[in-house]
Amino acid sequence: MEAISKGKKAPHVDLVPILDALTVVIFFLVLSVSFSEYVKLTVPPTQITDSPPSTNESTPPISPKLIVKEVGSLIHVGILWSGKTPGSFSEKIVKSSNLNQDQIYLTVESLTKKFKEKFPNENELQIGLTADLKFKQFITVTDAAKKSFKDIVMMSYEDAERETWTF
Repeated sequence: MEAISKGKKAPHVDLVPILDALTVVIFFLVLSVSFSEYVKLTVPPTQITDSPPSTNESTPPISPKLIVKEVGSLIHVGILWSGKTPGSFSEKIVKSSNLNQDQIYLTVESLTKKFKEKFPNENELQIGLTADLKFKQFITVTDAAKKSFKDIVMMSYEDAERETWTF
């Protein structure tokens, strides 16, 4: 204390570099401990299973598609499919200012039921609407199709516009 009171200064130690070095060491230790856990993980060996050959390989898939197009004052709703016996079902709805979503719902529901009567084992349906239809109509179409199909796949509007069938 006497040395400080007579005008002599105590030696100044800069703590910032020391704290920085300790922070880096602690950070490195924390990271190395967390990576050591990944070394303990093991991947199980691969397993090979033999399955009997499918008897349906010779028949092409049906690949049903539900397409909704707006052409002029009509909305065309159709299911078309490929496969051994390609075909389609379609209906027209007159577009008006008071067009109810229930009309679209019932139309899609009747077409999907008709398709399921013909192909009861088909569980996947591709749905496509052209660009000029509204998103709420897509939701309506999807809700109606979910009653008959387990798997619903959305097509792009460009693919839907390319699809053609006999109206």
